[in-house]
Order: sequence, then structure tokens, then C-alpha cells
Amino acid sequence: MDVDVVVAGGGPGGAAAAHGLAQAGVAVLVLEKARFPRQKACGGCLSPKVLSLGVDFGEVVEDVIEEAVFAAPGETAITYRSHTPLAYMVRRERFDQLLLNRAEAMGARVLFGCRVLQAREIAGGVEVVSDRGTFRAPLLIGGDGALGATVRSFRRPSSRIALAMDARLFGADGAHAAWRGKVLIDFGGVPFGYGWIFPTACDLSTGVLGAKKKVDRLPGYLDRFLDRQGVQRDSKRVAGWPIPYPAWSLRPAISPRVLLVGDAAALVDPLTGEGIYYAIRSGLIAAQAIAEGGPRVADRYQQLIRDAFQQDLRGAAMLAALIHRAPEVSFRALRRHPGAIEAFAAVLVGRLSYAAFLRKMARGCLAAGWHSLVRASRWRQDDRVAGTQRSGLRTEG
Repeated sequence: MDVDVVVAGGGPGGAAAAHGLAQAGVAVLVLEKARFPRQKACGGCLSPKVLSLGVDFGEVVEDVIEEAVFAAPGETAITYRSHTPLAYMVRRERFDQLLLNRAEAMGARVLFGCRVLQAREIAGGVEVVSDRGTFRAPLLIGGDGALGATVRSFRRPSSRIALAMDARLFGADGAHAAWRGKVLIDFGGVPFGYGWIFPTACDLSTGVLGAKKKVDRLPGYLDRFLDRQGVQRDSKRVAGWPIPYPAWSLRPAISPRVLLVGDAAALVDPLTGEGIYYAIRSGLIAAQAIAEGGPRVADRYQQLIRDAFQQDLRGAAMLAALIHRAPEVSFRALRRHPGAIEAFAAVLVGRLSYAAFLRKMARGCLAAGWHSLVRASRWRQDDRVAGTQRSGLRTEG
């Protein structure tokens, strides 16, 4: 098959790359193991940042979130209401099909039910072996996940991962209606992670996420989280998946002919575990680097990815370390400083970067420390004046 690029995986990253390549006139073939629409384990909470990428997904939105409840075990919850959307709820089977359909409409070729087994570099290109034949092309984009065949063929899968579990609750008496338009994020109940409640059109997405090396049994954490929130669950469908933590220095190009996007490149928010925005944007960046041409496509792609994500993901990792190591302390700090909640919400919707948020919080802490120092100095000065006055009274007496 005469193609310029093979894309392994038709999820958001692969679909975005295929769309961008086809739009640029590049012959692209997507190998997707499933037959769409397919079930996909995911909370389905999209950041408004996705809109900044030019992706119109309004037809598959099932709820618009304008209220967020932040909670922690033993703490009074904090409710934040916004006048603009904080998030959009979608079902991945509908959202992913929308993206891939648009790539096909643009001219990308998609082979469904085709599982990539392994890949290797050959003279002048890459050879991709699947359960439906072997394909060759000058370039390969790996969008088949953190544990997919592309990563396994060219790089050892990362051991730094989080585990997530999503339980779709059906028939929860009154619970679904109560959560329309709002989400809950609960820090502290899962080691180095959190629990969530997200509404969709006809059920609730509830789940937990935690660092693999810190959690023992996710189902136990999920049950305790739901019990603490008082969520009834008559029936549920449970699914789990791994989420890779990004490296301090991003390396999404694993050879001169193989580019990774999305989870395969570990492009995931280390605080929230959100990866759809990063998958779509990295797919578009991969398409840009390839369409620009030149002999050093991989180097160009790697630099574009670092420029786009590295500083912010480092900031997210620093904030995640602070929150996950001391969730109660972090939660109380958020409650004491309403401006911090506003700033944190701005980060989640993309109006403020993690790096800018950390700088803002650092200035706030320094200002608070300075004001405390000034107050303490004034108290000491007042004490000295009062002591002098008392001493003077005694002398005069």
C-alpha cells in the first residue's frame, strides 16, 4: 500500500494526526484495532482547552459543567461556580468516532479491526506488522497508548504510571439529576491521586486514580470513595486503564522515523491525568512537522512538543507533588485563599498555565509572609512602647 505515513491507533491523537496530514495532502493510513464505535475507558471530561485546537465537538456534548466541588476526607467541601464552562462531558465512543470520521472525510484511509503487533525500522522507512498484514511507509506515528505495540517495539514502557478505574453507575436513584452541570474532585482518598464524579446524559462516571506504586486495590478505594459521597449504585460497568506520567524532559520522537503522540508519548497532565487535549495537540503538531518536510522531521517534532508542553507539564508535576503529598494542607490553603480557587480553575480551563499559577501562589505566599512579619514587628514595637510606658509610670510613682 502506497502511503507516506502509517498511524498506529485511531484515538484522539492518531485521528488528529491523520486529519492534519490528509489536510496537507499527505497520504496517511490509520490502523485501528477496534471497530468503531467502541467502548473506551475514560471519565469523558473535556477541558475547554480542546476548543482552542479548532475541534468542534458540540454535537457530542452531553453536559456542560459550570460548577466544581473540591473535597478531601474530613474537610468541608469547597464549591466553585463559574459563569463560563469549566468542562464538557462526552462519551468517548461518540467523541472518538467524530474525530476519526472527520479524518476520513479529509482523505485519511482507516483500516478498522487491524491490531498492530510490532514495528521495526527498515531501509528507507518503517515496517508495521499487524494481524491483517504488513505495511511499510517512510514514517510511523504511534498513537496506540502507553502500553501499545509502538512503544513496546522501540522503547521499554514507562514504569511510572497511574492506575485509573471508572465505574459507570446506572439507575442511581436521584443521584444523576443531582450532579447535572457539576463535577466533584476529591483529593486525599487515594494515595497520590483523587476520586471523581462526572455526569453524562444518562449515567454517572465515577472513578479513582492513583499512582501504581502507592495503591493496592483500586476497587476498595472506589467503594470507600462512593460510600463517603453517599452515592447509591444499583448497577455499574467498571473499566480500568493505565495513565503514564510524563518525563521531566519530553522525548516523543523515539527514532528519526517514529513519532509518538498522546499517551504513547506520556503527554498527560500529571495532576489530573487528563490526556485528550495533549493527544489531539500532539497529533496536530506531528502532522505539522511532517508536512513541513525536511530531513530532520523527528528533531523538529521533538522541539515543537517541548516548546508546547514541557514547561507547563513540569509545573503540573511540581503542583501534583505538593497536593498529593499533603492533600489536607493543600485543601485548607485553597479554602483560606479564594483567589487560589479562581486561579486553579483558570488553570483547568487553559486561561492560566501551571507555571504562572505556581508563580502567582509563590508571590501570594511571600506577600502573606511579609504581612505576617510586618504584623509581628508592629506587635513587638507596641509591646516595647507599652513596656516603656509601664516602666515610666513606676518611676514616677
